[in-house]
Amino acid sequence: MFFKEALRFSYQALIANKIRTFLTGLGIVIGVASVILVVTISLTSEELILNQIRAIGSNMIFAQYEAGNNSTSPADSDFIKLSDLEAVRTQFASRIRAATGVSTVYDRIRINGNEQ
Repeated sequence: MFFKEALRFSYQALIANKIRTFLTGLGIVIGVASVILVVTISLTSEELILNQIRAIGSNMIFAQYEAGNNSTSPADSDFIKLSDLEAVRTQFASRIRAATGVSTVYDRIRINGNEQ
């Protein structure tokens, strides 16, 4: 008896507030669709990113020398030189495909009278 009364009361409330019922239903549909869309995109993106990482290879070695940061004054440092790169190429020639050197330099310049 109580269940029938609750259903009748709910039905009357839905009929009396048609716009509120429509907006609530629309909110539920949009919410569920958003969750499904986000999960689908994340699963698809995960596989794409993993495939790109696999394409690079897991036997890649990256060596970097860093002497301070951009706020320190310049000092004599033991930077990686071309001879170091050539030594890596010769010693590991049978086990590597390529070797390259990268140099990042920080310096201060004047722009419109301000040092940056």
